[in-house]
Amino acid sequence: MLGVAVTAAVLFWMLRWMERWLQQHLFKVGWLVTRDFRLTTVLYYVFFLPGVLLHEFALWLVAGFLNVRADRHTQFPQPQETPELRMNFVRVHPRAPSWKLTLIQFAPALAGLIVIEILANAVLDITPALHMMRTGAVTDVSAGLTLLTSRPNFWLWMYVIFTVGNTLTPRLSAPPDRRVVTVLGVALVAVFLFASTGDPSAASVAAAVTAAINTVTAAIGVIVVIDAIAIFALAIIENTIERITGSSASIRNGRLVARKRSEILAEREQERQRVERAKQEAREHGPSPLEGIPSIYRMPFPLPDASAAKRPVIVAPEEPPSLESGAGAPRGPSVIEGARTAPAMPPPPRPQPLRLPYGSEGAEDEDGADESVPADHLARSDDQPDGDDDSEDDAG
Repeated sequence: MLGVAVTAAVLFWMLRWMERWLQQHLFKVGWLVTRDFRLTTVLYYVFFLPGVLLHEFALWLVAGFLNVRADRHTQFPQPQETPELRMNFVRVHPRAPSWKLTLIQFAPALAGLIVIEILANAVLDITPALHMMRTGAVTDVSAGLTLLTSRPNFWLWMYVIFTVGNTLTPRLSAPPDRRVVTVLGVALVAVFLFASTGDPSAASVAAAVTAAINTVTAAIGVIVVIDAIAIFALAIIENTIERITGSSASIRNGRLVARKRSEILAEREQERQRVERAKQEAREHGPSPLEGIPSIYRMPFPLPDASAAKRPVIVAPEEPPSLESGAGAPRGPSVIEGARTAPAMPPPPRPQPLRLPYGSEGAEDEDGADESVPADHLARSDDQPDGDDDSEDDAG
């Protein structure tokens, strides 16, 4: 089921691109034939008349069902230079709720798919022809096309399917309402989850949803196939007319600009040559395969001049700004003149003598005095009077 949904989305995207291309080039072919924008515009809308009628009728019907005011603005198509269909014959009230506007804008797409499905299966009955062409053999494809074209009014119904299929895509005047998109997304996810449970009722629901998606996919597929054939045929017709008349036109900024075929061919040739030159320059200046991965270390960065580094650079000292004396001159902070003197450090303390007790037996030993008393102490002790010696002996 998920694969079928993805296929439908891809086919719808292809349909949008084909629809835009066909509308633009059909308008261009009409201008090449008539050379009049008024007549081209009238023929343009007349050609897509079945699709335009269904599109506007679906808008008006759904707007009335949702009780939204829709005004009919029927008038003769005005001359236009824009190769697109302007679906403005029914104007919905812009102040309607956003969810109602979203449903109204998607109504033509749903109506177009339903009509195409009815015409393809109930009127033309393309299923047997598709089964015959499924093998891809030339004889089977020829037999299937013969069976398909033998239906009554085949070309008329193909024309209706073509015009309806190329006018069914929504013309969104405003972004879709988030509530509608959220509800649809949640519903699809819920259906997928419910179908994966394996319940018998879930299987029936999954089968119904898959059948609906297959129907939509088949309808879009029919339009895509018809559009592909129409694009091929229209390209041949357009090129033939340009070669016979020598005139052409190009679409720029959404408008058709008349030009000569020779000018367009020359412009295409110049563009082709420009692309070739760009590719050639890229091959010449690009990295060699032997160099490996391009690296920033192989880039030719500019180097500074070596001679400039050898010149001596003399930097003059900046002169302080002079301040004029007067009332208007700014005053700076007061400066106390004088020389800064460091405070005098106190002298280091004198070493104190180490006084050792002298015994009765070793007091007069000079070797003991030399080993335990500093030399300066011994020098000072020789200069002291005898009284000091006696006091020291009494203390000892």
